[in-house]
Amino acid sequence: MPRRLVEGHAAFDMRPGGACNFDQVRVSADEVVSSGWAIRSVDGSPADAVLLQLDVAGNNWRVVANRNERSDVAVYYKNDALRMSGFTATVKQQAGMNVKLLRAFEGHLYVCPVEYVVP
Repeated sequence: MPRRLVEGHAAFDMRPGGACNFDQVRVSADEVVSSGWAIRSVDGSPADAVLLQLDVAGNNWRVVANRNERSDVAVYYKNDALRMSGFTATVKQQAGMNVKLLRAFEGHLYVCPVEYVVP
């Protein structure tokens, strides 16, 4: 289950903005696999990195998601620069875990308006 912890983004301030979606969330007894897409803006600004912020009982941490190609997003927004906007991340399953999607861009973290809670 590859994942990278993100100490380098810890000091970034959080802002609203951009567009994103969790297309699929699979929860098993041991892990949660999330996939979808995330962009900083539709005008050609892909995120530098896509992160998941995991909150459980007042404790939180962030992991970097793996990036993958999403030609459908580039076609929808008519912008080929957004082709690598896909992500996939696997994390250990914890009941009650709240998962937020963040995009790093130019020293800031942009918070996605969608999130989910693991039952």
